[in-house]
Amino acid sequence: MESKRIYLPIETTKRELISRMSFAIESAQAGWEPIFASKTDFLRKIKFLKSGHYIGKSLQPGNYKHYKQIKSYGNSISVFDEEGLFSFDQQFSNRRIGQNNFELIENYFLWGEENRNELLMKFKSVEEKLVLAGNQRIELLKEPMINLFLDNANKIKEKYGSFILVTTKFPKVNFIKRPDLQDFVEHQIQKGWLFNNHLVECATKSHNHEKQNLKHLISLVQNLSIKKPKETIIVRPHPNEDYSTYDEAFKKFKNIKIIKDHDNTNNWIAASKYLIHFNCTTGLEAFLLNKRSFNFMPFKDESVEYNLLKEITEVVRSENDINKIDLNFDKSIPSYEKKLEKLEKYIHNVNDKKFSEIVLKQLSKNPNYGKNIDRYTNKIYFNLIKLRFLLVRVFKKKKIDNFQKKSLQKLNPYKKKDIYKIYLDLLDKMKIKKKDLIFKEIFPRMFLLKKS
Repeated sequence: MESKRIYLPIETTKRELISRMSFAIESAQAGWEPIFASKTDFLRKIKFLKSGHYIGKSLQPGNYKHYKQIKSYGNSISVFDEEGLFSFDQQFSNRRIGQNNFELIENYFLWGEENRNELLMKFKSVEEKLVLAGNQRIELLKEPMINLFLDNANKIKEKYGSFILVTTKFPKVNFIKRPDLQDFVEHQIQKGWLFNNHLVECATKSHNHEKQNLKHLISLVQNLSIKKPKETIIVRPHPNEDYSTYDEAFKKFKNIKIIKDHDNTNNWIAASKYLIHFNCTTGLEAFLLNKRSFNFMPFKDESVEYNLLKEITEVVRSENDINKIDLNFDKSIPSYEKKLEKLEKYIHNVNDKKFSEIVLKQLSKNPNYGKNIDRYTNKIYFNLIKLRFLLVRVFKKKKIDNFQKKSLQKLNPYKKKDIYKIYLDLLDKMKIKKKDLIFKEIFPRMFLLKKS
């Protein structure tokens, strides 16, 4: 019997939860049985589930052992290339891919033509596994799902009024240190990712670019706060960063608010007056939300700056130019249509192509005949797992290490009622009746959808 099961692991809540959930809904409508949960929960429990199509998020060398384990249970493996959109150097980007992983996967779903061409410079032998698809995160920024963010934006504006949004992305320099990770470049060398002088030079330049521009961004936000005392400034740190850097830098400034929630950043972009960012994906999301964004990079090094972001966002090289933004501010994006055309070679589904249709069509070419029965999904086992979670919460150490701290920043263990509310909101925006689909928590924190 052909498997219709799809497994969708989540590693970063604010970036992936709504994307995976909306893909799951579209898959269920098409007759599939998707399950979404954290990657950690899948690694622990997928051996108990019927075989299906497991869809990872990268081909990093460290994923090989996980994919091999998952495949040993009768699953086929495909990958959404979450990190493949932005690149400043072909060799540096391709270093993140372990070639052995291609032996285990069926499909590598790519952002677009530029992503594919870059991969083929090194991985010519796997061309048949490279599939142009785009990304589900782009579908969220089209009708009708974009309305979810617009509605949430109205609620944010009711609470905070008008505000400038600042998103940070400095994980190479402002990371949470741990015993095995004290320096970005040295850590990459130890992992075997920087195996020649060119790669070490790229990493060093990128590290320095972040280091210098982080100093400039902190100074900018502090000075904006002083010059615009009546203006609210919202700072949303990247989940891979050390939040305490911003807590310390902005603690004396009453009109700066640091938001550390797990909500999708698109809500905040849509609610903002405009966005200030650094070399960040939020610049693309702001563009597709028709919101002006300013890519603040006073320290210039074009060898490590993303060309795509420089093409679609407004690059600002001085603090003085940021100060001028509110003078005769025009909310329309300059040369919007021309910039949108440039995106087509980078993002396969930026216009009328639909990501889920491409992916599901490709998965249907790989029928899976592994074990087709779920085990231990009865109420007794379900309640035993819930009891274990409860005992862990009661008896776990109150002090967490830095690795756990980072994990909690990236992934929020939502309760079923929270997940269900988001699910209902998506159904509403997608104009799908609740009775048309079944929503079930198959294991604690693992959610299955299928047609009624």
